[in-house]
Amino acid sequence: EEPIAVKRGDRFILRFYSPLETIGGGKILNAAPGKKKRFDQEALAGLQILDRGNEKEILSQIFLEESSKLTDLEEIIRKFGGTKEETQRWIAELLEEKTLEKIGDSFLLHKTCLEKAEAKVETLLTDYHRKNPVSGGMLKEEFREKLSSAMYADDMKKTELFIRCFLERGLIREQGGLISQRDFHVEFTEEQKKGIKLGLDNQV
Repeated sequence: EEPIAVKRGDRFILRFYSPLETIGGGKILNAAPGKKKRFDQEALAGLQILDRGNEKEILSQIFLEESSKLTDLEEIIRKFGGTKEETQRWIAELLEEKTLEKIGDSFLLHKTCLEKAEAKVETLLTDYHRKNPVSGGMLKEEFREKLSSAMYADDMKKTELFIRCFLERGLIREQGGLISQRDFHVEFTEEQKKGIKLGLDNQV
């Protein structure tokens, strides 16, 4: 037994050594897959697309699986297995259909990944504002670390690209090194207002 080099679409046969007997075979759907949970319906649906989809559907699925990691375009083209020209043609169509979104200068994301990331940002900041109603927002460094953890990202520079994207889209706001929801404003309770007024009066 020894490792072999394969690509998407390659066929394979499994045989016993002794006695020599063929026990099965199949087709490579993903030459370098990530870990998936058993009976994960989303993962099973993805495998169906990789097995039976057309070229554009397969490329879209590869982007869906790789987007959260911000995989370089060259690596995605390699996983897809087509020529660069052919892949660029499908990418152009996926961009036109809004299935793919561009962030930064060179990264392409599947819209589903971006939507999930936006939902995580919304949850993260909603929870922060609920617990810290008189804070102007979360420190940007803390926000970056929490977002990176929520997205299982291992590259802070790539997480920063997501943050820039959300700022440009108006999903979040940055002010004085603090990140908040775009429409968040500090609102003091009547008791807090009285306490602030009392403090100011005592300073006079």
